Amino acid sequence: MPIFRVGAENGGKEAGDATSFMHKALNNVFFFDPKLVGYFKSVEFFILALRVSGKTKDFGGEGPEYLKKVRGKNLYAIDLTVPEDKWKDVPFDDLRLYMVESVKQCFELCVAKARAAIELRDEAKLRADFEAGIREILDANEYDDIFCKSRGLDILNSMIAECEKTGKSVDKQAFMKKIELGIFTV
Repeated sequence: MPIFRVGAENGGKEAGDATSFMHKALNNVFFFDPKLVGYFKSVEFFILALRVSGKTKDFGGEGPEYLKKVRGKNLYAIDLTVPEDKWKDVPFDDLRLYMVESVKQCFELCVAKARAAIELRDEAKLRADFEAGIREILDANEYDDIFCKSRGLDILNSMIAECEKTGKSVDKQAFMKKIELGIFTV
């Protein structure tokens, strides 16, 4: 059970280019880590939707918005709206800090909702793992793999290699589905 699965909707190519490093880093740290388990009773994970305003679309607002339980699924979803003036012509370290602080706000709202629904199994572990992930993002330099490469592909390749060693057939689509769901076993 990962903490966050992160998606993004960008108001133009420039908006996506400016914030894609954080989209990758958040998924690498909070979704593609098989050690992230045991936080919730039935909730699978939180969904964080980055809405980055830009030249072709302005999402309005700023910060966390629209926290809700996804109908028919054990997921909580929250939008994080980023106005154009928060990323355009902003140095990497300043943008990273702004994004981290915004993600922390989203996390606190999601945890409060899960707590109110009596969904938390181990809040202390959830908070400790979240803070460790935030530290990993803040400690990395802008050229580290955490910002440039998806760990999901590493997981997929290791799962395929494990199957090939044992002689099992390899179904890449099934593996990708498992990765999307946060299941990291063969």
